[in-house]
Amino acid sequence: KVEQVSFSGSFGKSARDDYETAAGTKYYNTGYSEKRNYSVNFGLEFLPGQRFGAVLTGFDGKGIGNPGYLSANDLDDYADKKNNSLDLVYDGRSEDERFTWKIRYFTGEDNDLWADPVGSNPDGWDDGVPSTTGTDQQGAQAQITARLGDWRLTTGLDWVKYEVEANWTPEETVYENPAWFLIGKTSLLDQRMTVTGGLRYDTYDVEVIRPAGRKESDSNLGLQLGATYLVNNTLKLRVNYGEAFVMPGADQLAANYVIWGTTYVGNPNLIPEESKTYEGGLDFNSGALQSAITYFRSDLTNKIEAVTVGGNRTWQNLGSATIAGFEGDISYDVGSLFDWDYEVKPYAGFVYLSEFRDEANNQDLLETADLVVSYGIRISDFNGFNAALNCSYQGKQRVEDWETGGWPPPQVDVGGFHVVDLTFSKRIFASEYGGVTINGEARNLFDNDYAYVKGYPMPGRSFFVGLRYEY
Repeated sequence: KVEQVSFSGSFGKSARDDYETAAGTKYYNTGYSEKRNYSVNFGLEFLPGQRFGAVLTGFDGKGIGNPGYLSANDLDDYADKKNNSLDLVYDGRSEDERFTWKIRYFTGEDNDLWADPVGSNPDGWDDGVPSTTGTDQQGAQAQITARLGDWRLTTGLDWVKYEVEANWTPEETVYENPAWFLIGKTSLLDQRMTVTGGLRYDTYDVEVIRPAGRKESDSNLGLQLGATYLVNNTLKLRVNYGEAFVMPGADQLAANYVIWGTTYVGNPNLIPEESKTYEGGLDFNSGALQSAITYFRSDLTNKIEAVTVGGNRTWQNLGSATIAGFEGDISYDVGSLFDWDYEVKPYAGFVYLSEFRDEANNQDLLETADLVVSYGIRISDFNGFNAALNCSYQGKQRVEDWETGGWPPPQVDVGGFHVVDLTFSKRIFASEYGGVTINGEARNLFDNDYAYVKGYPMPGRSFFVGLRYEY
């Protein structure tokens, strides 16, 4: 940053070979030829309290392998992916800082190609004809915030629009979503209680343009309410209520294509999903100890799920579903206990679902793990050295086993595995011209054989070393 001008930028380039699983099996076509990404950030404070900013980002990936199941390893299917975006933001405030405002506009595009050459065709469905999609997106936001005594009020407008073209049905679709919102916040009881509330009114249009198809429009008024209460300097209580809705996608309304021999057919009779979420919890922070626990419950209605009808895959509103459970985290800086000059912080976090029920079918939701846990230790000397040992556990979940090729696919239990990763970074050089940092990773340190998706095993033990220059 130089006076009123700030600037930052980054560029990355990488390539990766095919990997081996923990069982020692070479999983061909899991690498990629090249990935490039860049980011440029520019800011200018042209008057006191008035700032203009611009952020340009991009990604270009070529020859990204698409290996299919390990049991039917495709050697030559691949994808090319490219995206870029430009974000322009103006932030301002009044001289007395009672009013602040923001105006934002963004635009971008995504282009994807999936190629399936017939040279390697273990599943029998490759036809040599690439599939492509292109998405042009743009949006804007304008908001103003007023500080009126103990009250803080924010109101504004949102607008987003997506135009999607593909070489399969539907070939051209448009999504548009303007919205208005109002958010209020105030403090009570000598600043010990904070109450928040919000309203958001959305209108949503989904239109299938080519081939000429259906246009679906809907609107929704969503409510959000919340409160916190500071019992003392260490304990805070929290409650929250929120509403949301999700419009059917164009594919869900009008799909007509074949993937791996399965025909997907849209359902023009779909209606939006709706949900209501309730949360309650507490935060307990005392010195080096930080902890939180939350109970949550989401009631979903008109839930959209993929189903098999007459041998084809389609989508239906399946009545309702309930997801409820607990999430929590805890950490403690042992270094502060012994007055060390560095941080040694053990930590743990979890999400446990006590209920994840598809009420319509009277069964647990598919592809939903009942328990996810992360724990480990972080170390930092606050002077360029950082290290972390992270252990993660994903519980079992029931999925449809498409790998077997059976119809309808049988349901099986997968998951129930641990993965341990070790990372470190150390600044090895620093001057007025910038600094150099060495980074290292040991992923899947204990070489566990695991898969997040059945039939797609993850890499075995692997090591990475890199250098980063910052100015």
